[in-house]
Amino acid sequence: MLYSPFMYRLMHILPVSAGSAIGAWLGGMVGPRRMAVRSERARRNLALLRPDLSEGDVAALLHERWRNVGRFAAELPSMGRLLANGHFSIEDHDAYRAIVDGP
Repeated sequence: MLYSPFMYRLMHILPVSAGSAIGAWLGGMVGPRRMAVRSERARRNLALLRPDLSEGDVAALLHERWRNVGRFAAELPSMGRLLANGHFSIEDHDAYRAIVDGP
């Protein structure tokens, strides 16, 4: 979504739950505005996939999508801590290192 070395370090320092909550908030607030093309594509895809949904339901799903994107981005710097605590396991360690080491 958006890369900032400051935010990456901040999310790494914060407790995972706090970073996750901040990421969800930022994702919901910033994502739709900074990535309008992707939001519109997701809206069109939802209309094709679920024509039964009202515009309000689609808006709620898209908002939750952006919150999840933000949450994931904020949790990424803490993956080492989550892994050490047994919250998940990694199957492709090379790909994991490439993501964590960043650009």
